[in-house]
Amino acid sequence: MTKIYTRFVLGLVLACLSCSTVLGQETALHGRLEERDGQRILFLWGTPYERGYAEGFLQAEAIHECFVGYFLSEKLLPSPKLWDLMVLPLVKSRVTVRKRTADRTRGIIAGMNARLPEEERVIQKLGRALVSEDLYAAIAAVDWIGQFCSSFVAYRTAISEGSGPLVGRNLDYSSSKETVRNTLVKVEAADPETGTLAWISFGWPGMPGCITGISEARVSVAIHDVPAKAPTEGRLTPRLDALGELIETLKPGPNLGDEAAKILGRHQFAYGANVMLGWHLEESPGVRGAVLEVDTNGAITSGVSVRSNPDTDFVICTNHHRQRKESTNCDRYEALEKGCELAAGLDADPLDFDNAWRLVSKASVGMTIYRNLFDLESGRIRFQRRQKPFGRWGPVLEYDLEDLLSECSDSPH
Repeated sequence: MTKIYTRFVLGLVLACLSCSTVLGQETALHGRLEERDGQRILFLWGTPYERGYAEGFLQAEAIHECFVGYFLSEKLLPSPKLWDLMVLPLVKSRVTVRKRTADRTRGIIAGMNARLPEEERVIQKLGRALVSEDLYAAIAAVDWIGQFCSSFVAYRTAISEGSGPLVGRNLDYSSSKETVRNTLVKVEAADPETGTLAWISFGWPGMPGCITGISEARVSVAIHDVPAKAPTEGRLTPRLDALGELIETLKPGPNLGDEAAKILGRHQFAYGANVMLGWHLEESPGVRGAVLEVDTNGAITSGVSVRSNPDTDFVICTNHHRQRKESTNCDRYEALEKGCELAAGLDADPLDFDNAWRLVSKASVGMTIYRNLFDLESGRIRFQRRQKPFGRWGPVLEYDLEDLLSECSDSPH
């Protein structure tokens, strides 16, 4: 009864906020914020600017909190003054984002300014309000310092039911109490005008792009860091922005890894990556997952190599390239590989959803912020996040892909 009452009251409050007044003009809000079992879920639709406006309006305080508590903290900068002295000039001279992302960030800033009184817009450590370039810097910040992450894609003989795949993922990264507390599930509607797909992301307010995502096309994308030297010349795309392009556009097919590599090959990045790609196809031969190994050496296959194995029904990913250079020992990689090998063996029990979740958990580490498991055939999603950095885990949450996407509109629910 308490959960029903909470959702009812929250729905009434959000209905009252369905329009905001900016300079005397009413602007329809193309978004809705709910809290379910302690987890915030943000539903967004409309143009990139309209989605951004709704995100900024509904999450203004959370965006401020994450920005001050993480990006201006000593975890990243010895002094907040360096943000304006060094970070922003570098971003303005080197970083480029897609037009969708530029429009989205303009909307976020406008929504925040509409929500907050003028005196509350100011970040005290900077002495000014946030601007779009601050958000560009935030999504590029994950390209400054590499961390961990691990994942697997298992299908056919490695799983017990259907053709899958099952996609397990740990996000291992530095965090603060503010970023952990504000971990956000975003549900994005399709955009018929541009042809972009509907999808669900697991990330943070005010940060466009894809860290971990699953789309209506039954494609999943997840980032993993791999050390690489930044190019000394040319514009750099934040990796999260390029991965946003993948999740918004890719549709399953036998050569999906190559299609994704072509998209990434059009960009230049400041840091290396392993991008875990999973996809569902109806019964047909071929792999269901691939790792896109990315670095700054464009002389080798335009900076992107596609790693998959047609001889096994799984692929594993951590933080080392295994095709672009000699592989490195990794306990997390070996644990996931052993689990998938046992599941695909003749004398073993293939992975069901619960066993796959236990395998994900086995590779979690102290700095794991959240972990996911997707069944790309059924659309079943499992998600769990920590309550504070290196702290206890919160409840295990379950979602259905189609159910969440069907709720992403301005109609009442």
